[in-house]
Amino acid sequence: MNKKRMMKCVSTVATAAIVAGAMTTTVLAEGKTLKLAYLVDTLDESQHFVSENMDLYCQYLSEQNEDYDIEYNVFDAKMSLTEQMAQIENCVTMGYDGVVINPIDPDGILPTVESAQEAGLVMLDLRSSNDAYDLQLDYADETSRGEQMKKWFLDYMDEHPDEVFYVGLLQGDPKTPQTMPRCSVLATIAEERPDNFVVLDEQYCTDWTTDSAMKIVEDWLQAYPQMNCIFSAAEQLAYGSAQVLQQAGVQDDFVQVTVNGEAMGIEMVRKDQVIMDCGTFTPATAAGAIRLLVDGITEGTRGRYDYSEYTLFLMTKENVDEVENRYNTFSWDEMGEPKKLY
Repeated sequence: MNKKRMMKCVSTVATAAIVAGAMTTTVLAEGKTLKLAYLVDTLDESQHFVSENMDLYCQYLSEQNEDYDIEYNVFDAKMSLTEQMAQIENCVTMGYDGVVINPIDPDGILPTVESAQEAGLVMLDLRSSNDAYDLQLDYADETSRGEQMKKWFLDYMDEHPDEVFYVGLLQGDPKTPQTMPRCSVLATIAEERPDNFVVLDEQYCTDWTTDSAMKIVEDWLQAYPQMNCIFSAAEQLAYGSAQVLQQAGVQDDFVQVTVNGEAMGIEMVRKDQVIMDCGTFTPATAAGAIRLLVDGITEGTRGRYDYSEYTLFLMTKENVDEVENRYNTFSWDEMGEPKKLY
């Protein structure tokens, strides 16, 4: 897939994207510039795509709204809690109005978060890790994601009743425990079907990198010759795994399931390197977070919202063309509305 096309598609948008009455700006001075930022745990390919869409949506809002412009920046913490804490403090010092955060160490970062909010910074947690934030957005409730993936794989097992799956779990970085249900829910299949589903090992990929996944899978091929199934917590991890399996000449002996549903996953599904990819529709995820953050700044909106029903999808060989077409034809007026949980 043409990645430039995927990123560009969201800039060709209809003017109906802002819901009538949603952007009341009476609390803002005329000509106000809203300063927004995305504080990301690590700016890998997937998170870069999220940030690109946040930036595009900010540009769109600036073009459509006469009352304010939006200045947008992204800050990469490179999986360092110390760095992310400093970035929060810098956003306060530099006069940012609000930030979306993908938090590292959800508990360790809270004192800095609370101090920033007391100073007037509106903060939206994109992982819904703690009620201390002004706003939380379940863009993909990870337990719900895990359950959907589990149901799909159970159906797949029913279609292959004689196959025994010897499984490796490739988790992300342990500093982001809120993502763990992606694989850990799937692992509960072993309790229900112990004769056909055996978890051999679970490892964590430092900084969510392809290189760390490759090293783990190389070790697995030596330690577990019977392994034939890998669940990866993100596409870049599945990509690393696929490279190792291909080099070892055993790709056809493995099934892989992963997460993201973006360009890399589309390519891997088409190459039969991944049989299923549980995606979150990134343009809507990114724009939904920015829109909710702007509402938090301009209208005082607070609370926890769920966007999962709109953004989560399962991608397989059967619907990969539809997924790609959705990316290529998406416009902001197609965005769904998040459901307020409390």
